[in-house]
Amino acid sequence: RRFYEENKDSITLRPARVKLAHILLFIKPGESEMRKSFEEAIEIYKLLYTGADFGTIAREFSEDDNSRHKGGMLGKIKKGETLEEFEHALFSLKPGIISEPFLSRIGYHIVEVMNRGTDWVLARQIMIKVKVTEADTLRYEQLTHQLIKEVKNGADFDRLAKIYSDDPQIDLGEWIVDQLSPPIDTVVKKLQLGELSEAMLTPYGYHQIYLREKIVEEPLTFEDLREQIYEYLFQKELQIYFIKYVEKLKERTYVKIFDIAGS
Repeated sequence: RRFYEENKDSITLRPARVKLAHILLFIKPGESEMRKSFEEAIEIYKLLYTGADFGTIAREFSEDDNSRHKGGMLGKIKKGETLEEFEHALFSLKPGIISEPFLSRIGYHIVEVMNRGTDWVLARQIMIKVKVTEADTLRYEQLTHQLIKEVKNGADFDRLAKIYSDDPQIDLGEWIVDQLSPPIDTVVKKLQLGELSEAMLTPYGYHQIYLREKIVEEPLTFEDLREQIYEYLFQKELQIYFIKYVEKLKERTYVKIFDIAGS
C-alpha cells in the first residue's frame, strides 16, 4: 500500500470506457419490387415442377453469383452457418424435394436438398434478388431521423429498439473508447449521455449508436493493482536476496576462471 500511495500518480490509468446499445435497420425493398421478384421466382418454380433440369435453370436464371456457375450448388452447409430464415427452410426439406419459393433478407430462394446428415445438408439453390431502390434507402434514412427526434423528446430507447431494430441483440456491451474502430470511434466521442447517433450506412443496413453510460479515465485503485504490486515487490526483494547470496558464495568458494578464447 505504501508503494501504491507513493507511486499512484505514475501508475497506469484505467482508460475511458462507454456502454453502448444500437438500432440496426435492414433496408427492405418496397412492395412493387417484392411482387416482381416473387412472380419471377414462381415462373422458375413452374419450370422445375414440370421437369426442367435444376442445374441448367440455375445457370440460366439464378442471381447468386457464388453458386450460379456451379448449377446452384452450395455444397455442405452446417447448422448456424447461414441466415436463420434460410436455414429453417433448408433443414425442413427432405432430400430430393424442391422447395417452393421462400423469402430471406436477400431475396427469394428455391432450394433442393441432395443429401443430409444430423447437422448438415448438401444443397443447391436458385436465388432471385429483390432489388433495393433509392426510394427504399431514403425511406429508412427518414426513419433514422424520426428515431433521433423521438429519443431527444424523451422516448424510451429500449422500447424503440424492440419495435424497430432488426437485431434482437440491442446491447453492445462495454468498450474502451480508444479501441473502437472507425467510424464508430468518431461517432461515439461526439455523443452525449442518452443520445442516439446519426445513422451510419453499412453493408448490413443503417446503424445508430446509443450511449448508455460514459466512464471517465481514472487511476486504477489499490485493490485493482494489489496482486501486481505484490508480485513486483516480491521479485525485487528476490533479486536483492539472489545478489547477496551469490556474493556470499564467492566469498567462501574458490573459483578459477579459464580463458577459453586463449586456450
